[in-house]
Amino acid sequence: MAQIDVSNLTFCYRPHEPVLKDLTFSVGQGEMVAITGESGSGKSTLFYLLGLLASQYQGVIRFDGRPLQELRPEEQAQLRNQAIGFIFQQFFLLPRANVLDNILLPAFYPFAHSKPTPTDHSRAIQLAERLGIAELLDRKPQELSGGQQQRVAIARALMRDPKLILADEPTGNLDSQTTQMVMAILKDLNLQGRTIIIITHSPEVAALCSRVIRLRDGQIVSDSKYSTPPLASSPSSPTDWHPLAQKSATVLAYFMAMRPALQNLWRAKAKSVLTMLGVVLGIAAVISTMSLARFAKDRIISSYEAIGVNNLSFSGWPNWRRSSRDFSPAVFRSFNWTQDIEPLLAIFTDVELVSPTMVTWSPTFNLGGLSQSEDKNTLIGVNDDFFKIANQEIQWGRSFSTVDVERANPVCVIGTKVADEISPYSQPIGKIMTIVSDTLNADLPCRVVGQLRLLPGDDDYLSPNYAVYIPYTYFQRAAGRPWDKEIRELRMKIRMGVDPDSIGEQISGYFVSRYGTSAVFNASSNAKTVDQMKLFLNVFSLLLTAVAVIALVVGGIGINNMMLVNLADRLNEIGLRKALGASAHQIRAMVLTESLVLSLIGGGFGLVGGFLVYHLLIYLGSHIVPNTQFAWVVDPLAIFAATATMIATGILSGLYPALKADRMQVIDALRRE
Repeated sequence: MAQIDVSNLTFCYRPHEPVLKDLTFSVGQGEMVAITGESGSGKSTLFYLLGLLASQYQGVIRFDGRPLQELRPEEQAQLRNQAIGFIFQQFFLLPRANVLDNILLPAFYPFAHSKPTPTDHSRAIQLAERLGIAELLDRKPQELSGGQQQRVAIARALMRDPKLILADEPTGNLDSQTTQMVMAILKDLNLQGRTIIIITHSPEVAALCSRVIRLRDGQIVSDSKYSTPPLASSPSSPTDWHPLAQKSATVLAYFMAMRPALQNLWRAKAKSVLTMLGVVLGIAAVISTMSLARFAKDRIISSYEAIGVNNLSFSGWPNWRRSSRDFSPAVFRSFNWTQDIEPLLAIFTDVELVSPTMVTWSPTFNLGGLSQSEDKNTLIGVNDDFFKIANQEIQWGRSFSTVDVERANPVCVIGTKVADEISPYSQPIGKIMTIVSDTLNADLPCRVVGQLRLLPGDDDYLSPNYAVYIPYTYFQRAAGRPWDKEIRELRMKIRMGVDPDSIGEQISGYFVSRYGTSAVFNASSNAKTVDQMKLFLNVFSLLLTAVAVIALVVGGIGINNMMLVNLADRLNEIGLRKALGASAHQIRAMVLTESLVLSLIGGGFGLVGGFLVYHLLIYLGSHIVPNTQFAWVVDPLAIFAATATMIATGILSGLYPALKADRMQVIDALRRE
């Protein structure tokens, strides 16, 4: 039975312009056939068709009796890998791989069934020794002569011990001495039982073959056989080829593509590093901006929430614009604890706690010969529930007690900034402080019983950091004028889950029903302010993240461009890999894996770099911005977003180049110079 059987073969590059016209011939096992003809006769095209490197032909080509067009793409790749050895005129060696890796290249395919083994390495070394290039295994192709490169190509063609060797002008770029050496090798391979088909225009090469088929204008004009008979079999003949059982190779192909992808990237280290820089910067920008925005948002919101999102400030003032004709059930002057506040707590059960707030501005605080006089200083009279209402923590000492309020005891709780000024070297707890203010009858003494914890980022007016709190009853006793002794402002704690502003409107309605137009009542909370601030900070964070993502997109475009440029530079390589057994989806997997690996490695460096950068910025900010403390920030959302983005960048950046490589025809790739 013929090993190669061609019937009525016609092939066109363009419609109605056939390059091959109705060819019919066969090649038996063990023949050494030369196909000759002038340039343009179609002999190279026939080479590509016999090697399954081109398709879309008319007619039938059989290999061992099986029509090639019946084979699935994976089976065609497997046949090229295991049953056919290719020797090209241009050698097509991988320029950045050494001789050993070039010889081993067929051992990588097909991905789903094979990878280089110790046996493959031993065979590659044996082939190199047999062809006289064993001492060149570590060299790169550009360091070899033409004859040495061709021997490497022959060793690669023999790596899978193929039944058929297709050689396209194997001596076209060689001198006469090297030509004789290469033909001697091919002749020896033929004597071992391999079928050899040589595409050549050299009469000298053709004369060394047992059969010569001459083409002219795409047709066979002669088919001459010489005395050397074909070898039907031989003790060392290669094993018959049988299709391997198909496996689910979709995921496995990408896993198996990892090694060649890493090798390709490593061989182009400088280009790979430059390409990764865009991803490094983009991912670092994503995690930095999201984490810094989270840090800033938490600090800003915490400063508002420290005041209490469930707090309600309520005030009542006499209505000085009230007309004498306006009727009111009662005339309001100030709040009375027994008549106004206690009934309020009974009626509005959502009000958990309430405290008077009686304020005098810009007092001077004196202790042990030191004093503090700040415009931001405040003296505030409150009850024992105030610190629970305002969510303020006592760092040292204690708060007021109910007894302190009932007896108007001369005790005080001071803010951190006050303590730092008047008692910088020791705790002020237990010491006597004197308060001087125009509102007071005389200098007001009090014993410091507690110090508040520092409230970060809050240095405005009414800041607890600059305040001294005393029992409101003691404040009333010390105030000089009757007006200053009256309660007109309240601070309330509203049950969580209840809208403070809604409760404020109800309380205002309650007091209006009691006092009519004789008073003006106002209720305010920071709940809406906090909600608006959160909304603003979320939008701001989103905008920063969008800017970072744009930077990452630029990095992704860089990967895409590099992959496309690499693809243009590697057309011969892609064609070679397909010729040696790589299927279309395996080439797609390799190119896409290269892009994904670039993105993941660059993204990994970006994550680490971004983590270090934004913590450095926080550290510098803690030394530049007042009342800002350094804190470690690990934002799971930022890490997830950066990781998802780097994966998406790798896939999207490599998808188009991978699909382009997938669809690339072998004949087009190998013919591109």
